[in-house]
Amino acid sequence: MNNSMKKISEKWQFSAAVSIILGLILLLLPGISTRIVGYLLGALAIGLGADRAVKYFQQKHIYPEFFRGDLMLGLLMATLGILIIVNVEMVISLVPIAFGVALVSNGIVGLQRTWMARQGAYEQWWLLLIFALLTFGMGVVLIINPFASIKLAISIVGGCLIYEGISDLLTMLLAGKKVDGWKELNK
Repeated sequence: MNNSMKKISEKWQFSAAVSIILGLILLLLPGISTRIVGYLLGALAIGLGADRAVKYFQQKHIYPEFFRGDLMLGLLMATLGILIIVNVEMVISLVPIAFGVALVSNGIVGLQRTWMARQGAYEQWWLLLIFALLTFGMGVVLIINPFASIKLAISIVGGCLIYEGISDLLTMLLAGKKVDGWKELNK
């Protein structure tokens, strides 16, 4: 395996591991983890907004027209952060939809990989198709019906992340060895 493919493989493995770990946290601790994420997002927005506002006042304003918006943008970001913290339940309710969109996107990429595997005469391309369709389907379910209970939805998102990480690892194991063969066929 050449060096660039090895780096891609390592990044893919890392991404899959992070997905599995995050999925386990969301699956086992849905209430706590979603609140923490909501509060962290709010705190991050407040911090970025405050930083922008402070930098506005620290500028020497050699070119004031370039910095006019910094104060307003900083105040808006800080206000958004406060609103996120105050309305953390509303922010949490958007999480399943966001993950659904991510899974649909991953499913589409998986379908593209499946097509390439089939064209490359990979014998088990149909396994890749199953993974891609399941990923796509789970994403659609999360978008269409983010469920009445946010905790249940977050647990399901956790399960989907675990599945996504495992399917990425399996895809890499099943198809990774055939990459060089596909290159030879496509020359």
